[in-house]
Amino acid sequence: MPSKWPRQTSFFIFYDSLNTMDNLDPLQSFWENLLSRNPARIQSAFLSLDPTSKQVVIAHLQKMATDPGWHPEQVESARAALETIQSLFRKP
Repeated sequence: MPSKWPRQTSFFIFYDSLNTMDNLDPLQSFWENLLSRNPARIQSAFLSLDPTSKQVVIAHLQKMATDPGWHPEQVESARAALETIQSLFRKP
C-alpha cells in the first residue's frame, strides 16, 4: 500500500509562505478563505499555493465534497471552492 506521507507532507509546504505579521494563524485564514464561498477569496487563497500544494488541496476538497461524514455546510463550501478553482482552468 503506498504511503500517504508524501501527500500529507506536501500539503504543509505552503504553510511557511503564508506567515505574515498581520495574520496570527495563516493556516486557519487560508482555509477560511478557501471555504468562504466567495470566488475572489477562494481564488486568492488557491493562487497563493505552489503547484504541489494546489494538487493536494484539490484532492482534499474532492474528498470533502464526496466522502461521507462531512457536515453539509462543509460539503457545500468544498463544492463551491472546487467550482471556482475549475473556473481558473477554463478557457474564456
